Amino acid sequence: MAPFPGHHCPNCKKSFSQTCVKKGHMVQCSKCSSWIMPGKSCATCAAREAAEARKKKGGKKRRSNLSQGGARLLN
Repeated sequence: MAPFPGHHCPNCKKSFSQTCVKKGHMVQCSKCSSWIMPGKSCATCAAREAAEARKKKGGKKRRSNLSQGGARLLN
Protein backbone atom coordinates (compact mmCIF):
# COMPACT_ATOMS: atom_id res chain seq x y z
CA MET A 1 0.00 0.00 0.00
CA ALA A 2 1.37 3.40 -0.98
CA PRO A 3 1.79 5.93 1.84
CA PHE A 4 0.31 8.71 -0.29
CA PRO A 5 -1.67 7.13 -3.14
CA GLY A 6 -2.58 9.30 -6.10
CA HIS A 7 0.28 11.78 -5.75
CA HIS A 8 3.49 11.68 -7.73
CA CYS A 9 7.05 11.39 -6.53
CA PRO A 10 8.91 14.68 -7.10
CA ASN A 11 12.08 12.77 -8.00
CA CYS A 12 11.05 10.02 -10.44
CA LYS A 13 7.66 11.58 -11.40
CA LYS A 14 5.89 8.22 -11.03
CA SER A 15 3.04 7.45 -8.64
CA PHE A 16 4.41 7.68 -5.14
CA SER A 17 4.91 4.17 -3.71
CA GLN A 18 7.00 2.23 -1.24
CA THR A 19 9.61 1.89 -4.00
CA CYS A 20 10.18 5.67 -3.86
CA VAL A 21 10.64 5.40 -0.09
CA LYS A 22 13.10 2.50 -0.46
CA LYS A 23 15.10 4.46 -3.08
CA GLY A 24 15.27 7.46 -0.73
CA HIS A 25 13.18 9.81 -2.85
CA MET A 26 10.98 10.68 0.12
CA VAL A 27 11.29 10.38 3.90
CA GLN A 28 8.74 10.69 6.66
CA CYS A 29 8.86 13.73 8.96
CA SER A 30 9.79 12.65 12.47
CA LYS A 31 7.40 15.17 14.08
CA CYS A 32 4.18 14.88 12.10
CA SER A 33 4.57 11.82 9.80
CA SER A 34 4.16 13.86 6.56
CA TRP A 35 6.20 12.76 3.54
CA ILE A 36 8.98 15.17 2.53
CA MET A 37 11.99 15.18 0.23
CA PRO A 38 15.29 14.43 2.00
CA GLY A 39 17.06 17.62 3.05
CA LYS A 40 13.90 19.75 2.88
CA SER A 41 11.99 21.13 5.84
CA CYS A 42 8.48 19.93 6.52
CA ALA A 43 5.86 22.42 5.27
CA THR A 44 3.27 21.15 7.75
CA CYS A 45 5.56 21.68 10.74
CA ALA A 46 6.73 25.08 9.43
CA ALA A 47 3.12 26.26 9.05
CA ARG A 48 2.25 25.03 12.54
CA GLU A 49 5.28 26.82 14.05
CA ALA A 50 4.46 30.05 12.19
CA ALA A 51 0.85 29.93 13.42
CA GLU A 52 2.03 29.39 16.99
CA ALA A 53 4.46 32.32 16.66
CA ARG A 54 1.69 34.56 15.26
CA LYS A 55 -0.65 33.54 18.05
CA LYS A 56 2.02 34.16 20.68
CA LYS A 57 2.99 37.52 19.16
CA GLY A 58 -0.66 38.57 18.81
CA GLY A 59 -1.38 37.68 22.42
CA LYS A 60 1.54 39.77 23.68
CA LYS A 61 0.52 42.70 21.47
CA ARG A 62 -3.09 42.49 22.57
CA ARG A 63 -2.12 42.42 26.24
CA SER A 64 0.19 45.42 25.85
CA ASN A 65 -2.54 47.43 24.09
CA LEU A 66 -5.00 46.69 26.88
CA SER A 67 -2.51 47.71 29.56
CA GLN A 68 -1.96 51.05 27.78
CA GLY A 69 -5.64 51.81 27.41
CA GLY A 70 -5.92 50.01 24.07
CA ALA A 71 -8.56 50.53 21.43
CA ARG A 72 -12.06 50.73 22.82
CA LEU A 73 -15.26 50.05 20.96
CA LEU A 74 -17.57 53.02 20.67
CA ASN A 75 -21.32 52.44 20.32
